[in-house]
Amino acid sequence: MLKKVLLIYDLPFNAAGTTSDYVEAFSKYSQHDIYLLPAGQETLGELPETLELSRFDIVIIHYSIVISHDNHLSPRSRRLLREFDGLKAVFVQDDYRWINETVNALDYMKVDVLFPLTEPSIMNQVYDPKRLPNIKRQTVLTGYVPESLLTLEVLPYAERSIDVGYRARKLPAWIGSHSLQKWQIAERFIADSKIYNLKNDISTKEEDRIYQENWVEFISNCKATLGTESGASLCDFTGQIQKDVEEHEDKYPGTDFETLKSLYFKDQDCAIMMNVISPRVFEAAALKTLMIFYDGEYSGVLKPDVHYVLLEKDHSNFEKVIDTLRNPDRAEEIIDNAYQEVAQNERYSYKGMVRLVEKTLEEKWSSGNYLPSSYPITRDDFEICLAVEESIFEKEVKKTESEELINEVEDEKAKSEELINEVEFEKLRLRDILIILASSTVLVVYIILKSVWGIFPVGVRNSVGVRLRSKNFSSYLKGPRETALEKTRKIWRLIPAGPRLLMANSILNPMIDPDRAEKNIVWIIIIILAVKIFV
Repeated sequence: MLKKVLLIYDLPFNAAGTTSDYVEAFSKYSQHDIYLLPAGQETLGELPETLELSRFDIVIIHYSIVISHDNHLSPRSRRLLREFDGLKAVFVQDDYRWINETVNALDYMKVDVLFPLTEPSIMNQVYDPKRLPNIKRQTVLTGYVPESLLTLEVLPYAERSIDVGYRARKLPAWIGSHSLQKWQIAERFIADSKIYNLKNDISTKEEDRIYQENWVEFISNCKATLGTESGASLCDFTGQIQKDVEEHEDKYPGTDFETLKSLYFKDQDCAIMMNVISPRVFEAAALKTLMIFYDGEYSGVLKPDVHYVLLEKDHSNFEKVIDTLRNPDRAEEIIDNAYQEVAQNERYSYKGMVRLVEKTLEEKWSSGNYLPSSYPITRDDFEICLAVEESIFEKEVKKTESEELINEVEDEKAKSEELINEVEFEKLRLRDILIILASSTVLVVYIILKSVWGIFPVGVRNSVGVRLRSKNFSSYLKGPRETALEKTRKIWRLIPAGPRLLMANSILNPMIDPDRAEKNIVWIIIIILAVKIFV
């Protein structure tokens, strides 16, 4: 029976081609009536208020939406899905992350069918059957063969200008040691191939990443490409490992993997292996590019030396690999095997994926007490609902933006007021300092100097005074008629230029260094008093 299926997904502008292929496949190949609903981060996790879930028979949540994250699926949206009486299915890709949160969300929303990447052999270790006793689980792949690639005209093996092409990024340590292979194979291949004069285009730098059409063009021009299994060797059930590792790397950048492993996940690494096939396998097979891969299970799809050239992880057979690369007949034999048995195999096509999903949903529907929706919905109804919701959402966004702008203005106003207060405080502080110095320090210094001077007999004082006037300062202080102010200026100029400038600047700009300003004011007053007393 034809069913109305709502597929909820998030497809940002920078989404991988595999993500869009996954979503579009349901519209292309489903035997049911598929309604695509863009949501997730684009709508701040909110499902449209204008759309009634009860009008659908089945709701599918695509893996582009992380069901445990509020910005992908809000608490309100999760509640609406919980209350939905139809069949609910969820796709999950990064099974090794947020495991407990994911299980909690699946349990809360009463999800009926789960489509993870996790292999059946470890399924119960990841998705606790005690927590999810009634959920049907069906393993799917990370991606499938894009139909569009099979129709492309590609260059023959011998005419391709690049011998080996590859792109990979260094993944976070909290994914486990398995992920290291992605960049280790690149670095080691570059080093080992130097003596063979190969034309390689291999990089693990983020700035060298290639996307979408450019990636297809790149791989189509490579005789061969490198590869390893995708996935992880570390399951972070609580998210604590990721948190600990990231905090450590923020504090100590450049910490090596082995150190992080010994500190935070020594016993967990490789305890549960989530090694799966990569979508790049299907791209390479479809574009007739020779695959040089490390050994692995590859989700049961690939066989070594049949569909790919096996490169031992210690590169002990590197010379043999090069021999195959330089032997067009042998290389094309492996390429043709991969094309015929993988790229053209319907089991690994998106059409095959949709058939598997619908078969699984039908089995669950038949075994449960699900009833078709009694509320009709048409394409026009659906489009109108989305249009109304988009209008509402735009208003909310504008309202939020206005509120944010107002808050920014208020923050700037508060900062300005705070700065003004600081300036006023510094002015007040300087004034208080001057008052204190005038009322106490000056008086004390003056009394001390007068007392010390008064200890000496009058004859000695007169003698010293005469000598100071006649010997030390007679050449500088030009006669007895100069005022005290003029003499003070001349004494001031006797101070070296550097300290003089520093003293003056600290007085004129006390906020630069208030403590230094206080000290310099004292010294200046002492100089002035000394001139008054001794001159």
